[in-house]
Amino acid sequence: SALVVPFGTLPAMQAAFDAAYRQRYAFLMQGKPLIVEALSVEAIGSSEPPEEKLPEPLPRAGGPVPAEQVRMFSGGTWHDTGLFPRDTLRPGDVLPGPAIIAERNATTVVEPGWQAELTGRDHLVLTRAVPRPLRRAMGTDADPVMLEVF
Repeated sequence: SALVVPFGTLPAMQAAFDAAYRQRYAFLMQGKPLIVEALSVEAIGSSEPPEEKLPEPLPRAGGPVPAEQVRMFSGGTWHDTGLFPRDTLRPGDVLPGPAIIAERNATTVVEPGWQAELTGRDHLVLTRAVPRPLRRAMGTDADPVMLEVF
């Protein structure tokens, strides 16, 4: 069985091993050579975070151009929607919904009222561009007549 001892001088490590061995097995095997079978080292340090240079957004006249127009069903209606290959987008491009962004292994649907932006780190960030319409449940307004009845 392995016994863990702190690193130090040879006599200090041998004394620590003898103490650990005696504690575990209640005796010592005097005169038997010790074998260091495994050694582990742990290091802790700190460093500054790497400085990532972000690519400058390339100027583009107008927004990105869809590869084709397709129809998409969303929110109970059909929409004419631009289909954008992801590899044609540049950092800083903003696509208002509805839009479809196609990749080799993923498809991102940007719903109406949302927008997608490609960041300098090549992240696609979707945010709500148009606030949701306020919906009230029946009976949330106080009606004086109904208050009298009930």
